[in-house]
Amino acid sequence: MLISIGDRVLPGSYELHSRFARVANYTRGSRMVSLVTEAIGPGPTRIVVRSTRINSPPTLTVSRRTIALGPKRLRCAGIPQYASRLRPATPCNLAALERALVSHAPPHSLAYLLDDRRMPRAPGFHRALALHMRLATGRFLDALCEGPQRCMRGAVKQIAGCGYGLTPSGDDFLAGALLALRLLNAPASVGARIARAAKTGNALSNHFIELAAAGRAPEDVKQLATALSAGTPADVSRAARRVFALGETSGADLCTGLALTLRAFTRNEI
Repeated sequence: MLISIGDRVLPGSYELHSRFARVANYTRGSRMVSLVTEAIGPGPTRIVVRSTRINSPPTLTVSRRTIALGPKRLRCAGIPQYASRLRPATPCNLAALERALVSHAPPHSLAYLLDDRRMPRAPGFHRALALHMRLATGRFLDALCEGPQRCMRGAVKQIAGCGYGLTPSGDDFLAGALLALRLLNAPASVGARIARAAKTGNALSNHFIELAAAGRAPEDVKQLATALSAGTPADVSRAARRVFALGETSGADLCTGLALTLRAFTRNEI
């Protein structure tokens, strides 16, 4: 049974790209839609179904009236459309998000960028990645606030694709930074330049970065944005931990990019 359909779910026939217990991703060229359970929740390109697990057929077809999951057809009439646009807002509770990241972000996430005590100490991949990301994200934030375009592009290239997982940590960081720019009502051209520079061969990362550049966000991120602008510190902590549950580190890495970009803007002007 359908529960909601994202406002960026476009008609067409899609093929299975990747699947997990609660999510199945489908692609059509550069487009993507995701079939998800209620526990994952609504998003711009998510089709939410009432289920605890996803049975993912090899194809998914979206039309104006139905969504076909293989041979099974689900009617769209009366199904709510999720509105994904993130509205500009003043982040009054940024310190609460930073505290949540330092205290509750999962191991191997980018939260060490906010607190050196979380930096990996043992020699090896994790420490080398952490040192690279600390330098690259610092350059990115400097370029975002006051550097020329060529410095911005170079800094983004140093971050994009860095890390491990289905969407690398660097890509999640950039998606968070782009959402921060939306909250700050920065010129759309800034986000567009970042998204172009961040493009890699990773279809999932490209998709999420493009959505973030367009100011489109899933429900849990919108709830975090609302808490940042109008909630209490406790509201921010609860909302942040819901986002942290996304992937192994993806949600926390997105929140790190969001927090550091918002913090940079409190010291500078874009």
